[in-house]
Amino acid sequence: VLVFAHQLTMMMVDLICVLLAIIIVPCIGIVSGKSHSYVDVPFLQETSTIYTPANISISSSWPQIPFSEPILQVEYITTTDDDDDVFLLVTSKAELYSMTMTANSIIAKMTTNLPIPTGSRIVNFNHVSASFVVASSSSFLLCTLGSSPSSSSSSSLSSSALCKRILDAPFGNVSSLLCTDDDCWVVASTGLHQIDISSWKYRGVLFSNDSLTSIAYCEETKTLAVGGALRLHLLSNTKWTYHWVGYYIDSAITGLTYDNNNTLWIGNLLSVSQLGQDGLFSRISGPEGLPYANITNINFDSKMSSVWFGTFIGAVRYGSVDIASDGGGLNYVWKYYYGSRWIWGNKIMSIASSSKSYNTVLVTDSGLSVIEFTQWTLEKKADHFQSLMNTSRHLRMGLAGECEMTKFANLATCVQTPSDNDGLWTSMYLGSQAFCYAVTKTESARSSAWTSFLAMEMLNSVTGIPGLPARSFNYANGTLSGDWWTNSTAIPGMAWKSNTSSDEIVGHFFVYPLFADLVCESDEERARPIKLMHNIASYITKNNFYLIDYNGKPTRWGVWNPSEINDIWSWGDQRGPNSLQILSWIGTTYMYTQDPALLSAFRYLTQEHGYDVNMLNTKVTVPDDLNYSDDELIFMSYFPMIFSKSRTLLPPSFFDNSLKRAWNIAKPIKSSLWNAMYAASGIPRSGSEVDDLINDLVWTLKNWPLDWINWSTSNIQREDYVLDEDRFHIGGDLSSLKLLPWDERTFLRWNGDPFTLQQDGAGFTETEPSAWLLPYWMARYYKLIQ
Repeated sequence: VLVFAHQLTMMMVDLICVLLAIIIVPCIGIVSGKSHSYVDVPFLQETSTIYTPANISISSSWPQIPFSEPILQVEYITTTDDDDDVFLLVTSKAELYSMTMTANSIIAKMTTNLPIPTGSRIVNFNHVSASFVVASSSSFLLCTLGSSPSSSSSSSLSSSALCKRILDAPFGNVSSLLCTDDDCWVVASTGLHQIDISSWKYRGVLFSNDSLTSIAYCEETKTLAVGGALRLHLLSNTKWTYHWVGYYIDSAITGLTYDNNNTLWIGNLLSVSQLGQDGLFSRISGPEGLPYANITNINFDSKMSSVWFGTFIGAVRYGSVDIASDGGGLNYVWKYYYGSRWIWGNKIMSIASSSKSYNTVLVTDSGLSVIEFTQWTLEKKADHFQSLMNTSRHLRMGLAGECEMTKFANLATCVQTPSDNDGLWTSMYLGSQAFCYAVTKTESARSSAWTSFLAMEMLNSVTGIPGLPARSFNYANGTLSGDWWTNSTAIPGMAWKSNTSSDEIVGHFFVYPLFADLVCESDEERARPIKLMHNIASYITKNNFYLIDYNGKPTRWGVWNPSEINDIWSWGDQRGPNSLQILSWIGTTYMYTQDPALLSAFRYLTQEHGYDVNMLNTKVTVPDDLNYSDDELIFMSYFPMIFSKSRTLLPPSFFDNSLKRAWNIAKPIKSSLWNAMYAASGIPRSGSEVDDLINDLVWTLKNWPLDWINWSTSNIQREDYVLDEDRFHIGGDLSSLKLLPWDERTFLRWNGDPFTLQQDGAGFTETEPSAWLLPYWMARYYKLIQ
């Protein structure tokens, strides 16, 4: 009777869902259409190539600079349109090196007919192609790259320089220089020196009583800005004016540049100031978005319409994530580049950007980095991450997982070994391939899905106990790291890891419905994942809601029994999550098997022990018990109830209210996976709410870095976060209330805390990209991304 009543109820629910889809389509997040889906258009993806000095070998995968001396300055040199990018590097020994950007960047020492004096600074000279000027303490030179400026070969252009001594002058220590249409200006310890370009005559010195550091020029307004310890000097229409430091500008000026809106950016050790064309000052620091002050230099990237800031700890960029010739209508953001994902070293000595390509060179106190921006789409990114999975680094006998390197940042040494959560990580990868196959119908996706399903099947069969999956498996004579290993009696020559946790079971029940419905193409194929589900659900149910290990005892986390979940205080934080888990597994399996014993168990847990009430509050909110691993277990248990419609076994609104509460608490994470799952639920919401959900989902997918190495990163020094005082006062980690971009943090899966500022990472682990592939293909399947 119960079975018949349930089947009738399901038919009515399906009918109601169809009617609701017709009536309230604009309120459902899984609909396609201009307002409620993201069209996959190109965006800018950042990568960094780090170069280390010749005398320091950090990683064999990082190229080296062919010299050991510190680099003081980098300058971009304008050449003919057909040439590659050419940057000049000035070392502490006043040696010049050219860096030619090709498919493989070439750094070569330059030969010059005249020696470049120690302490020299250089600047691009726009009046002559492939030329630059040099200012030292007592001389001024004009140099041209290559033996012939008309040479069509960029490599020959950048291998030598023909220099001419223009004049001698008592400049003193030179900090910067700049050439305008009429003059070259040298900023030095003795003041501001002016040199007439038409006659190459020395015109004199100004502001000798101000410790000058920086200079900038606005081509459109013909305004020259010079900064020092005391004043900001401005030359416009032959008239000099000034502003005192310490009022509109916090402290001594350390960098100046004009942007394409004729706004002057002024850097100092405490903040950044702006001087608009209207003459109004504004101040920018952490609350306004500046990640870090302590500015050392500033550079404007005309190609990207971005402002770069060098600091004592990393680099900062203010610019758009879109490619455009101007800043109109673009979404500008602050970005912070620190840690070995982006740079090697701390202090940024000099910055230069190409006017032809989307390349910027950052010189640090320990090397240099080339930050490159290229056009990507999410689909291209998915292909890239799939190529990472199609290697032995992340698929060991079909099991997906991270790999460990024996040498820093050297992926050639990265080897995958068994982990405690091979079942969970493999289920997430298998889920991505199931959704991929449902969307694309490619044989490669189906083949990948079957490879990992066979590994999941092996996790079940290797134990010899139907319904008890292993944490992992390996050859008995292979690497058996950690505890809980036992030799298989079912498959000779194999060993398996016991003490299976709830994390693993969550993964099994998450992916088997997907594999059965989206990949399997015959009844015989579907029967295999359904049998695995039924075995595990029945095994736990028959063992009084415990996962019993091979030794006859419950595993450490395999507990769903009411006498513990409801009656023991120490299980309080798991009361909601574990109630949700067991109801999800039993209910989902029932939808596929119609086993009345499972329906009876479901009713027993809800009607006699209130598990449906327990699951209303799955997410714990006490600050000292925030657990992002539990978030993963919660949402991956919600989803099978969405996909299989087993949520209809619960009292009306229980499931929706539970999921809405959990998602509203987790929403600040901007998880692409949780957002995709919540959208798939079809819980009614406004069109703007759906758009916000999709925007956050896409932001995370775009913002995820291309590499998956756990680089060491610290964000404690940042100034743009708001401290989570609730967690701080109870002795928790230093955490931010603001979510920092994913590529500015140590790499995490979805079970890590994205708000902590104290993040571990050593550069010896590469994580498998399942955490990105799963939400991407889920979003494609539900038409959130087109």
